[in-house]
Amino acid sequence: MQGTGQTSETLWSTSVLGERPDSVPDGVRHTLTGEPWLLTTQSITSTSRERWADGVHDEHELIFSDSGVLTVETDGHLWVTPLGLGIWIPAGLTHHVTAEPGTVFYVTYFSADRVTMPWTGTTGIGITTLLRELLQTNKSAELEDRVRMRMQRLIVDLLAPVHSASLDVHLPTDPALRAIAEEIVQNPADSRTSADWGSRLGVSGRTVNRGFERETGSTLTQWRITVRMRRALIDIAAGRSVVSVARDLGYTNSSTFIHLFRQTTGHTPAAYFRSFGGAGSAAGAEQPIQPIQEN
Repeated sequence: MQGTGQTSETLWSTSVLGERPDSVPDGVRHTLTGEPWLLTTQSITSTSRERWADGVHDEHELIFSDSGVLTVETDGHLWVTPLGLGIWIPAGLTHHVTAEPGTVFYVTYFSADRVTMPWTGTTGIGITTLLRELLQTNKSAELEDRVRMRMQRLIVDLLAPVHSASLDVHLPTDPALRAIAEEIVQNPADSRTSADWGSRLGVSGRTVNRGFERETGSTLTQWRITVRMRRALIDIAAGRSVVSVARDLGYTNSSTFIHLFRQTTGHTPAAYFRSFGGAGSAAGAEQPIQPIQEN
C-alpha cells in the first residue's frame, strides 16, 4: 500500500492565505498528523505581505524558508528563518508569522503524541541539505507506508538544535517602546539614537535606554545591533556578499560589521553557517577584523 502521509486540512491552506490576516480566528487548532504518521509538511508562497496572528496547533511545528523574509513571533520574542535554519514551535504555543512578498517557506507539523523532543520551548533547528531533501521527499513522493515511516523516523532523529547563537530578539511590551522596536525591525539601518527617539516621545534618551534595558535586557544600541545581525543572517544565507549586506545595514566598513557579528553570534559569518551546516554564502567574511564600535 502506498500513501503520501499528508492531510489536506491546514491553517496554511490556500483558502486561508487568500483571506485577510485579521480574518483568521483566534485559537485555531487543527489535527494534521493522522495515525500512524509522525509528520506532514505544507509549502506556502506569499505573493504579498502576509501575517497570520494567534496561530496555535495541536502539533509541534517546524518552520523554515527557501527564500524571502519570514519572521515568527512567540512568547515575546521575534525569530528569523534564514536559509539553513528553522524555528521549532512546541504544540499549543500561540505564535504569529509574517512573510514578506515572494517568500517561499515550509511548515512541518509533528504529532505531539508520537514525537517527543529533549528540548522545550521555541528553538532554532539546523536545516541541513539532507533534512530538507527528506522533508520534501516525504511531502511529494509516493512511497510504501513502511518506507515512509522509516524515513519519518530518520527525519525526527536528524532534528538538532542550533547552539552557536540564539536567533531570537526580545520585544518590549511597553507600547511606545514596542513602536520603536517595530520601526527598527522594519528598517534595521535606521541609525536614530536613543536621544532622537526620546525627542519624538517627549522623554530623554536615558529614559528610552532604561526602558529597553528593563524590558529586553539590552540598551537601544545593543538591541539594534542584534536586529541588524539577525537580518544579516537572512541576506548572507541568500547568497549576498558580506560587503553589500553590511552597507545596507548602515556600516560603511565591513570589518566593523564582521566584528559586531562575531560579538553577537560568537562567529564570523562564514564560521556561523559552517557551525550548523547552513547553505549561506559568506563572501568576504574572513576579512581582518578591526575592533571599531558601532555608532
